[in-house]
Amino acid sequence: MKKSRIVMALFLFVFIALQSCVLTDPHLTEAKISMGRGELQKAQQELAIVIEQQPNNVEAAYLEGYIHFKQENWAKMYDSFERTKKIDPLYEKENIDNMSMKALGTLNSSENKVGRVNDPIANEDDKNNNYNNKDRYSLNNDPDNPKNDNNINKFKNIDSHTDVKTIRDNNGPEIVLYSPRATRGIKISETNNQILINGKATDKSGIFSVQINGVEAELNENGEFQKLIKLAIGDNDIEILATDTKENISQYSFITTREQKEQFNDYSAFESKNVSEKRLALVIGNANYRKAGQQLKNPVNDANLMAQTLKDLGFEVIIQTDASKQAIEKSIKEYSRKLPNYSVTLFYYAGHGVQVDGMNYLIPIDAEIKEKNDCKFEAVPVNFVVEEFEKYPENTNIVILDACRNNPFRSWARGGNEGFRAISPSSGTIIAFATSEGATASDGTGSNGLFTQVLTKQMKKPQPVESVFKNTRNEVEKLSNYSQSPQEWTKLKGDFWFKK
Repeated sequence: MKKSRIVMALFLFVFIALQSCVLTDPHLTEAKISMGRGELQKAQQELAIVIEQQPNNVEAAYLEGYIHFKQENWAKMYDSFERTKKIDPLYEKENIDNMSMKALGTLNSSENKVGRVNDPIANEDDKNNNYNNKDRYSLNNDPDNPKNDNNINKFKNIDSHTDVKTIRDNNGPEIVLYSPRATRGIKISETNNQILINGKATDKSGIFSVQINGVEAELNENGEFQKLIKLAIGDNDIEILATDTKENISQYSFITTREQKEQFNDYSAFESKNVSEKRLALVIGNANYRKAGQQLKNPVNDANLMAQTLKDLGFEVIIQTDASKQAIEKSIKEYSRKLPNYSVTLFYYAGHGVQVDGMNYLIPIDAEIKEKNDCKFEAVPVNFVVEEFEKYPENTNIVILDACRNNPFRSWARGGNEGFRAISPSSGTIIAFATSEGATASDGTGSNGLFTQVLTKQMKKPQPVESVFKNTRNEVEKLSNYSQSPQEWTKLKGDFWFKK
């Protein structure tokens, strides 16, 4: 008796182990991964191995039918789903019925739309038919052709026992475009060589996928999607396809025209030609540090002066003064969303800034910093902005930091380093400090800080951007008796002039 129990236990162990192998078949796993990547042919090859080794694997049979559905190979889809039903009549029944109904609608519709039941073959004299009796004979001998009469009859048989009530959603998802702001069918202009497309797709059945120009877009659980699309010079058709979990599809399309940037062969031609780029700037100035009990004199004035100067030079300006951490982060988020649509971008900050453990931080007016580690939670890293520029190396990206003032939080002054640490610019970026690395700048004696006052004057002169900062440094050093020396680091890829 005891021996028989041991034999039975061993039998159950082997049976469970074999079932576990079936459930974790590597070919089935690889097939699912390939389907997720859109590699349907590879997925079919993996499923064929599974079905050959495990003819009663219901999941493999169903997935094979689903691939045939995506390929619109109705005859093979029917065979796969029939095999699925024989293995397990209730397995994915609703999805199988829905896909079968759609296949039937496709076969029966002269306009190739779901839901029409007119048989295009019923009247052989119908002028809308694109084939005659000879053609029809050929089709009926092709088992894979969707217009094969036998295949239509197969699906009519499916229709006779399909519960139509299971189809609760026949509408495609709703697509809302955040950026660019383009209406369906409208042509928009773009000077950049790429464009970030983001938006949201919603549907009561849930969103299965979003494709932009045939490529899968990044998609989160809320249906928000985004994809960076490269643009050729001239007209670019942009097509967004959103698919819900019931295989309903919606389309949103528009045209983006990329304008060719003019080239100049000599300096005089460049100087005389007024070329306009799309310019965007984020300007922040913080002065009223109420938590630290300190009021700076110039940062708000400097921010307003810089904002007005940039507006005069053709920039769209987002400005924040005496900004909290939440306000700074919100403005950076707004700024980042707009970056793909501009070819020249600038970030300017005036106010308190500190370096902690090699990281540069901008200090909001509501920061409560009792020790240096608090900066990670109370301040805003400069890299939040600098790293956004790395996504757009073809742009002209400019960072100006007039934030190397003394540390206002004296309780941990010994733990935080004076001044900012040098930042290595990414390709296409120039970074300028109001003073040299590790040094501090005074708040100034007039209504504006010395650095910003000199810099805005230089920006209004017709000269390359490198000359703007070089001449600013020379002038500031001279006026400060060499106690303050602005510094910049550059990896610009092209020429840029604030004023031409």
